[in-house]
Amino acid sequence: MKSFRLWGARLGAAVLALSASAFSADLALSGTVYGTDNKPLPGVMVKLAQAGLSTITGADGTWSLGQAQTTGLEKRQVVPVGSGRLQVEDGRISIDFSGHDLLGRGLGAPAKAMAQRDRAARSAASLDTLQYTWLGKVRLLDTVSAWQSGIVRILDTTFNASVLYGYLVDSRDGQIYRTVRIETQTWMAQNLNYKGSGPDSGWAYNNVPDSAAKYGRLYTWASVMGLSDSCNKRICSTQVAPRRQGMCPPGWHVPSDGDWHTLVAVSMDSITSGKNLKSKAGWVNLGNGTDIYGFRALPAGNPDLSSFRNVGYSSDLWTATESDATCAWHRFVGYANRAIDSYDFVKLNGFSLRCLQD
Repeated sequence: MKSFRLWGARLGAAVLALSASAFSADLALSGTVYGTDNKPLPGVMVKLAQAGLSTITGADGTWSLGQAQTTGLEKRQVVPVGSGRLQVEDGRISIDFSGHDLLGRGLGAPAKAMAQRDRAARSAASLDTLQYTWLGKVRLLDTVSAWQSGIVRILDTTFNASVLYGYLVDSRDGQIYRTVRIETQTWMAQNLNYKGSGPDSGWAYNNVPDSAAKYGRLYTWASVMGLSDSCNKRICSTQVAPRRQGMCPPGWHVPSDGDWHTLVAVSMDSITSGKNLKSKAGWVNLGNGTDIYGFRALPAGNPDLSSFRNVGYSSDLWTATESDATCAWHRFVGYANRAIDSYDFVKLNGFSLRCLQD
């Protein structure tokens, strides 16, 4: 049996047949779990669900399951020619290569190669998932990554334990964010917490760092868009190309008003969309949502020019779309709201940001 480590090993042979038993991989599974107070969290059960391996985090929050073997189960043989790699994407094994299959169908054109790779990814067996249980309840289901294992940093009750989350690592500061795929879109399942440079790097609620770790930072519209402060007071749409990265990590962008319409359309309807996208915990006055998609809208509150307010009561999220010189569109959901509402609001206000994958 040919064995590869999943973190980017090249396929060494020029021609290698892959079949249901032709490859496997070993993952070193270990990590550290922290609570919402950023302190190591002991007593968390970490389990590789299908394999049945489990352990408990120690006093320092660390855990290790040692080496765990995963096996890709291809439905048909494929012969990759040249170099390629195995990778894990959204909790599934993906095979990236160029060459031809055993029936002689060539993959010379990039489009054919992409189609072949996509078919291989779809037919690959689901990879095992990590399950985190704390105080007797499952708190999170985690993808197993080819590049990093044990990716839990903050474990809290606002994650939907029935949803399998992906993740991204922001290459700019190393922060790790949950991601979730909803129909055709992949969203961050956490508000951005990137601290840029200069005066518009965003605020932590009440200037408390733990608030930023929990809720993300709050930004003006120009800061979110990566534009000059002057764009908070004038029209700057000519500087905003589609899929504007702005404050988002590479490969992600500030969602447009149209992107948000797409999300609301798949989250039931305009009446229940807010309840379906709100987190299951953290809202005041019975305002918690059902969070059936794992989007996990959080009540991060919002600062204006003079004060912080509404934490626990509202979630305000910027779009990339201006309405006039001093206002831009955002999405609002309150503790008493079942819908996500669309409003234009003053760009100088501090709202949250959810990034969308390109």
